[in-house]
Amino acid sequence: MSVNRCLLVQAEVQAFIEHCMLAVGTRPSHARSLAEVLVEGDMRGHYSHGLNRLGEFTKRWSALKRKFSISSLSTLPVHDISCECTVGTNPISVAAPAKNGDSFVLDMATSAAALGKVELHHRNGISIPEGWGCDAEGCFSTDPKAVLSGGGLVPLGGSENTGGHKGYGLGLMVEVFCGILSGSQYSKNIRTWRMTDRRADLGQCFVAINPENFATGFNDRMADLLSMHRNLAPAEPGMPVLAPGDPERKHIQTCRDLGGIPYHLKVVNHMNELASTLGVSPLLPTHRLTE
Repeated sequence: MSVNRCLLVQAEVQAFIEHCMLAVGTRPSHARSLAEVLVEGDMRGHYSHGLNRLGEFTKRWSALKRKFSISSLSTLPVHDISCECTVGTNPISVAAPAKNGDSFVLDMATSAAALGKVELHHRNGISIPEGWGCDAEGCFSTDPKAVLSGGGLVPLGGSENTGGHKGYGLGLMVEVFCGILSGSQYSKNIRTWRMTDRRADLGQCFVAINPENFATGFNDRMADLLSMHRNLAPAEPGMPVLAPGDPERKHIQTCRDLGGIPYHLKVVNHMNELASTLGVSPLLPTHRLTE
């Protein structure tokens, strides 16, 4: 069995990210906050949102020279019947508590996949699943390079025949709540995410609901809902039905059991190359190999 992952301690990854960001002129408080967020993404198993993003952040800060303006909503997904990118990945997140510290945690893009996942596949030299993205002509492609070089992500659901119009509608709904309501930029008026010549001017929408203002027994009913689905008979043996938030909790526990976060060796080597160009040391260790 090939060994292509290495184990990194959470603290050393966080320190490495901080050092890289400080090397391009980031304020210490910003570098620390960014490092905490990126490492937390890796701890939860979302490698597309963690250390993998470091290269983009260092490029932006190098260009901005201490001007903080980042974007996760600039246009990337392509409408299922057009070649033009007009909405972002426009994520939706909903969390609700249940009994005994349990919870429902949904955090998803309205595109079929996050751009970072396409980048990871490209960096690791593997194709992406059919339905994640398209090339510059608007045709579905399994080549991550084609998606990253003039193509784009597709809406959740893929083509119109498989429900892509619903993902497209959800993406526009996020534009309504975050862009139109707030008076900020929206759709293709937002500068592209790799441009740093002006502020992104992104809007956000946060809604907090107190369950106590509604029906009684919210936590008990939530626990029952989660249990109802977790106890469903799996269609495939050994693949239990999970509730939103379960995969992340499982990955966090795996990291704790291992004593660190397992990273793909190619990603670690790539980040060490980046750090070397910035004059950062020490580099991330690569000797703790794991399956």
